[in-house]
Amino acid sequence: MKKIRKILATALCALLALVAVAGCASGPDLSGKTVVTLWAWGDDAEINAFTELFRDYNETNTDNIFVDFVKKPSASYYTTLETALGGREPPDLFYVGDSNVKRYAANYMEDLRSYIAESDVIDLDDIWGTLMERYIFDTETYRYSEDAPVWGLPKDIGPTVIYYNADAFAAKGITVISADDEDGDGQVTYNGNTYPARGYDPETKVFNNRIAVEWDLSGNSDFDQLNDLLASGTTNTATHSTEWAFYCSWWFCFGWSVGGDCVQFVETDDPAYNGGYYEFTLDNDLPNYMVLEDGVAIDNRTYAEGEFVDYYSLDYMAEHSSDTARLVSEGKVKELPSIRDAFEYWVGLFGDGTSPKPEDFSVEVSLFINQQVSMFVEGRYNVVDFRENCDFAWDVAPLPKYTDGVEAGHSGSMCLGMSKKSSVKDAAFKVIEYACGPVGQNALAETGFNVPNQISVATDPNGAFLSSTQRPYNNEVFLRAAEIERGGDWTYVSDDAWIEIWAPTLNGPVLNGGTSVDALFNTYKGDVNEKLREYTLR
Repeated sequence: MKKIRKILATALCALLALVAVAGCASGPDLSGKTVVTLWAWGDDAEINAFTELFRDYNETNTDNIFVDFVKKPSASYYTTLETALGGREPPDLFYVGDSNVKRYAANYMEDLRSYIAESDVIDLDDIWGTLMERYIFDTETYRYSEDAPVWGLPKDIGPTVIYYNADAFAAKGITVISADDEDGDGQVTYNGNTYPARGYDPETKVFNNRIAVEWDLSGNSDFDQLNDLLASGTTNTATHSTEWAFYCSWWFCFGWSVGGDCVQFVETDDPAYNGGYYEFTLDNDLPNYMVLEDGVAIDNRTYAEGEFVDYYSLDYMAEHSSDTARLVSEGKVKELPSIRDAFEYWVGLFGDGTSPKPEDFSVEVSLFINQQVSMFVEGRYNVVDFRENCDFAWDVAPLPKYTDGVEAGHSGSMCLGMSKKSSVKDAAFKVIEYACGPVGQNALAETGFNVPNQISVATDPNGAFLSSTQRPYNNEVFLRAAEIERGGDWTYVSDDAWIEIWAPTLNGPVLNGGTSVDALFNTYKGDVNEKLREYTLR
């Protein structure tokens, strides 16, 4: 028995030795190299793209840099990251979303402005302005300013658009065209035919996937009529009949289209605050106004054409109703719905059969993949999933807009941040240049996952983004969206604790029809305002 044990032990030692040798032989040679650790999370497509990207970088860079690309579990990523950033050995670089960057910036993140100033690769003017505004801000007020620190560089941007089921449209006799109103004459030409420059024309049943479908409060807008046509009440994938017409889990494209918002910054000299505090305004029922010409003076401020009248001047407009009426009659401003009107219009879609209620499904994305809904609002990041799982023709179109309002919506983004404690900051920034510059952005675009952060890369007709031969074909819509869409309300301050006070009730009882909008605001507005004031306390 002792002899058998000795033989087994000897064999085990030999096996372990072989494994060790094999491991060393297959591992990278790090002699003379600067190791930069980078923590990441994401789905398989994104992780695979970046794994390959940094494999190429490790093999080809002439700076003797090795990127240790570490995937972390998505569910626990930020908890693990925050612990590491507060410890002795944080990662040199890390992913951080636009919803979390304000939480980490002051304490853990390096200001990249001096590195960018010396860079031949990164040009802030070539990155979507709507994107950089999320990563350039003052850590006391969380507000953007041109001279504020740059806390990260975006590795992606995921604009939201309408994904539409082209087969479902065809089944309802809808003709899809793709044409811009380039000369602004109210008409477009497509395949030799002339059409009105409308996102959807109910009379001819023509849907133009390059122009936003318009809504209003009449109940009979182009958007409403399109929804009525597509919502059949039952799903039949064989005939491409969808139960619901439209699904959008955010109110942004409706509320922002009329110039309203859920939060406003109130400037104050009160020494208790860092310049001001935030106020919850989603329930404001005063009309919004858009200025129609340059030089219009209202409440001690002069506006340019296309600007919305400042939120804090809406009371002034209401109190000086005769002056406001004159400005409207003279064509200097136009009245738009209140933010509350727009918000209630969106909520109403869930009660009139247009949109599925939260209780009607368990996985949002399945609504589109399973042909339960004809139009589905989501970000660019869904392209990979839809390419793989949608067994029908589909493409993309702009988000709906108010008839006299502006196109609006939100985009998602994640940046590469650098730890203040990194001992290899120069090398780490070279990695940022690679990932956030043309090479990395083209590589990620090839997966279908995102729109490149650099305008020149995204708009290059021969680049990986626009030259793709896979669905969606209407990629120019993402470019327009990237130009105009901003961060969601979760980017306004350092965390979303103020949102979590009221959003669960909105996304459950309100959208399911059990709680009114009045009850939502009456119950939570005071608590939300109390929480919002904490963010800018000295």
